Amino acid sequence: MTTSMLDSLSEDRSRDVQLAVLENRNIPEAALMRLIKDRNLRSSVIARGNLSTQLMVELEKDESTRRDVIDRLDNNPMGWGRSQYGTPPDDFVELLRTWAHSPNQHTRIAVSRNAATPLELLEELAGDETLAAHVASGFGTSIANNHWSDGFRLGKIGWYKRYLSDSDLAFMAASSSPTLRAARAGRHGGDATVLDRLAGDPEPSVRTAVGQERMGRILTALGTCG
Repeated sequence: MTTSMLDSLSEDRSRDVQLAVLENRNIPEAALMRLIKDRNLRSSVIARGNLSTQLMVELEKDESTRRDVIDRLDNNPMGWGRSQYGTPPDDFVELLRTWAHSPNQHTRIAVSRNAATPLELLEELAGDETLAAHVASGFGTSIANNHWSDGFRLGKIGWYKRYLSDSDLAFMAASSSPTLRAARAGRHGGDATVLDRLAGDPEPSVRTAVGQERMGRILTALGTCG
């Protein structure tokens, strides 16, 4: 289907036709701009992704579409940053850098807890007391209390919200931000001597994180022995 035909169909009054047009990856941006003006289609347009960086910047600035942009940031449907295979594309990282300085606090919060946000940017954001807790949350774990897989009940399981390589862990351990150092103390892997060094950190929050991590390891060991 040609782009001119898609552009024409985007003006169709049928909602089913409009949604079908949205599913086509070749839809021209002019048609997207037309459809996004419809409040009932706005979230679908944003959720489909594949929007230009400039368009996403403009959508975040608009109060009528900002909420949908933030929801997409929070949901992170592509899973960028959550595993070693989820490397975010450069244009998305640039969006995060732009939105990190948005005048809207809700946007900055969404960037603070997104798994694809670069560590050096999180270090900067964590300097804002209102954002530090959200940065810390982005390094936490997600829990499923009643997880099933292939018909087998696995019970309660947890997984990290963000993948961290050894170089990421080293960056966090040496970070000027207590938030990032505390997050490093709460993660396994990397240099085994890091906890010893962070145990003498001048910030109480970092020392607390070290204590909690060590206690967790002791309890895990006791559970294994039992």
